[in-house]
Amino acid sequence: MYFKFEELKSNSNLKKTSPKGIGYKSLVKQLVMDKSCCHSLFGAALAAMVSLGAGAWIAAFLIRAHGLSIAHVGIYLAITIGIVGALGTWLGGVISDHLGSKDPTWRLKFIAVTLLIAKPFAILFYLLDNTTLALVVFIVPALTGAMLIGPTFSHLYSRVEASSRPMVTAIFMFMVNLIGLGLGPILVGLMSDAQFSAYGPNSLRYALVALQIAGFWAAVHFWIAGRAIKFDFVGSVQSKI
Repeated sequence: MYFKFEELKSNSNLKKTSPKGIGYKSLVKQLVMDKSCCHSLFGAALAAMVSLGAGAWIAAFLIRAHGLSIAHVGIYLAITIGIVGALGTWLGGVISDHLGSKDPTWRLKFIAVTLLIAKPFAILFYLLDNTTLALVVFIVPALTGAMLIGPTFSHLYSRVEASSRPMVTAIFMFMVNLIGLGLGPILVGLMSDAQFSAYGPNSLRYALVALQIAGFWAAVHFWIAGRAIKFDFVGSVQSKI
């Protein structure tokens, strides 16, 4: 594990240029200039907009579309989002470390792949009328939805000095909460009431489906972030030569 951290450290331009006692303004500027960090942050924010936006409405959707009781919805979400989601968070770190030990670019490309796998299952979950099948299908996005947390934090931390990591965490959480919680639920509500109002009881269903498009957008950002790691490594080697 120590070797992996040093491998990323050698490829980081951020660590070499970050002065001691750096402020938020300078740190934000450096994160924006670091291509892999910039795309990781935006990818995580978009993914949070999907997961948190849908999470705010999924209980209402299950009650409205499938006729589940509040008690059944609570138990189901506790198992899937709680237990299965926690397992996904752990697996995300394990799999990312395993792939990254062979090719550092796959630490973030892996997140892109999980998002691309999860989105079709999420869309299918919202469109299915069969309650049992829908509840089974949702296990996949519930498992993969939180896999980005560990690899994203790990990558951001590897690109800055240890003294700057609390500020990086604050910046990351600010973007996730601002876009994820601040925009996600509102966007679903607006699409349900305005864009898809003609579908009546199914307006929420199609609003949640439309929200998944942002998940594919997030996958693109994480893929670009992974490729940027490779280019940083090549540039570092050439500069030494």
